[in-house]
Amino acid sequence: MTISVAIAVHNEEQNIIPCLESVYDWVDEIVIVDGTSTDNTIRVIKDFEKKMGADANFEASLGIPRDDQTSSKTKARSHEGGLPLELQNSASSPRQSKIKLIETSNPPMFHINKQKAIETCTKDWILQLDADEVVSTELKKDIQFVIARSEATKQSPIAYWLPRLNYFLGKPLRKGGQYPDYTIRLYKNGVAKFPCKTVHEQVEVRRTETSNEVEELDNNNATGGPTGGGPRQRADTRALAGTREGQAPLHLGYLNSPLLHFPYPTFQEYLNKWHRYNTLEATKLKENGIKPSIGLFIDYFFLKPAVWFFKTYFRHKGFMDGVPGFIFSFFSALRYCEIYLKLI
Repeated sequence: MTISVAIAVHNEEQNIIPCLESVYDWVDEIVIVDGTSTDNTIRVIKDFEKKMGADANFEASLGIPRDDQTSSKTKARSHEGGLPLELQNSASSPRQSKIKLIETSNPPMFHINKQKAIETCTKDWILQLDADEVVSTELKKDIQFVIARSEATKQSPIAYWLPRLNYFLGKPLRKGGQYPDYTIRLYKNGVAKFPCKTVHEQVEVRRTETSNEVEELDNNNATGGPTGGGPRQRADTRALAGTREGQAPLHLGYLNSPLLHFPYPTFQEYLNKWHRYNTLEATKLKENGIKPSIGLFIDYFFLKPAVWFFKTYFRHKGFMDGVPGFIFSFFSALRYCEIYLKLI
């Protein structure tokens, strides 16, 4: 069985190398969708490929057809001198490149670019990563084990929940409902798709590659973003399967070793993402016809923040994460106030 890594990036020159280093030697393909980065992200990727001994020629491009409105702006760059795909295997290089780079726009709903990366992957399995995530040695072994096992049995899961360990102000958040931050990141090619509707959504997992039946997930309970989301512990896949009466639930598995997540190099970067996510949430409310009112003001300025802070800081013991735990709980509760202000 072969495996692709799918990554969407925008201005990730500070993060992308640890991510690539954690997977490059043991995966078969890395698809990177760049959303018009204005920093040195592409140059950093080129230099990384040269360091790994692969042909890092980004000069020629290959067009990849798209059904969406950005298709005319999307282009893939080959590392093998712009040769057609059918000739790439015959190209000689010190080491065959694993990276496929696609340049496109940077939509407000970033999941659109994640979906582009997934659609471009050609291997049997897909590991979807963010640029600020690192696959530990233990998680690597878990992934290799379940993929090897899938060859031996037809009853193996088609997708896996990965526990994610989020770092904040240099410290892992193990309490406050932030761990294990389960997320579906490993799945067979062709069975998962981003709905591209909400900020913290999970992929939808299809029953089969040709079926329209998908797993129903509570995307409103997602975590890991600067606004906190909600405590997401180990899920009961039977309850999440959304199956019809008489049908067996979708077969999703769990891995034990965590995916390491380093989303906020500085507190200012955290605030930038916090404001951006709040803007997207306010926009979603407007699109749903929600308007400012006295009741909504009380709800978003008093009730929701108080309930949220109590739940994450006390009920889920965020205080055990020290100062980072307090700041994270406070700002994830404060998000409701800013969302309301942006709604006005």
